Amino acid sequence: LAKIGNPNFSIKPDSWYEQNKIKVTLGTLVTGIDPETKTLALSDGESRSYDKLILATGAKSDIPAINGTDLSGVFSIRTFDDISNISASLPKANKVAVIGGGLLGLEAAWEFRKAGKDVTVVQNSNYLMNKQLDTKGSEILQSLAEKSGLSVNGGKGCAELAGENGKVTGVVLKDGSVLEADMVIFSAGIRANLEIAKEAGIETGRFIPVNEKMETGVKDIYACGDCAAYDGKSFGLWNQAIEMGKVAGANAAGDESRYETITPSTFFNGMGTSLFSVGDPGKNGDKKYKSYEVYDEAKKTYEKLYFVNDRFAGGILIGDVKKSSRLLKALKDQETME
Repeated sequence: LAKIGNPNFSIKPDSWYEQNKIKVTLGTLVTGIDPETKTLALSDGESRSYDKLILATGAKSDIPAINGTDLSGVFSIRTFDDISNISASLPKANKVAVIGGGLLGLEAAWEFRKAGKDVTVVQNSNYLMNKQLDTKGSEILQSLAEKSGLSVNGGKGCAELAGENGKVTGVVLKDGSVLEADMVIFSAGIRANLEIAKEAGIETGRFIPVNEKMETGVKDIYACGDCAAYDGKSFGLWNQAIEMGKVAGANAAGDESRYETITPSTFFNGMGTSLFSVGDPGKNGDKKYKSYEVYDEAKKTYEKLYFVNDRFAGGILIGDVKKSSRLLKALKDQETME
């Protein structure tokens, strides 16, 4: 969180859009979609027609509906403005609470700790990264986090935020206790931007459901990226968004392309360790697992491989991640336990 300059997040230079005859309209909202007339209404009063339409509206940070989220000193990390605001407020903060013990929450917590702050991770679950790790892996990670100077408050969760004179002063936990904090960071997942899709009559749940061609339930309208879910799954990952976008673009342009669900994998470096997780961490109660484990308590290294029906289903590496590419290949090839 050093002083931020003016980074350029563009995927392509401006010249690329011009060369490919792509019209880019910035600083303008789509205020309405009419699927019957195939027209878009824009915030500048303009109307545009389409033959095929792709919704790539993304997502925002999921801030829970609790008291105190509007207090000064409360942030999420999603946009460049978020980071700029956090950077400006950081020198005045000493005690930082990070709400959420997933990958992004831990990455944020570690950066604040490196900046010399007193940091506590607050979460509902008893276990860190409980979607990517098994119980033992989470326990190992927590011990490493605490050894590196982070505090972990699990199993209680945040009930509301306390404040004084419009400024956050603490996190009220669900057991009634209060954790002092002069900065609070929410890292509790994402919420898809669905408003424009709903107004257009497109079916939505937590996300916009799409088929393998990225088609929505409305003819000639596609969706991709963080706003969309295929086969009920949305991982909120960059590689998923890229693959979905390619498939949506190809099909909208008249080609034939089908999306295959990505295999989610996780890398983490921090708190004096490295971590890799891929596939199923052995937590589905409907499956019967066989597993292979190597744990070195002194070195804090952990390797756990899970198999279902004698096929590799997922694995965890902590402390030594040299085998990560090997596990990715094993999962892709559905290798046997032997």
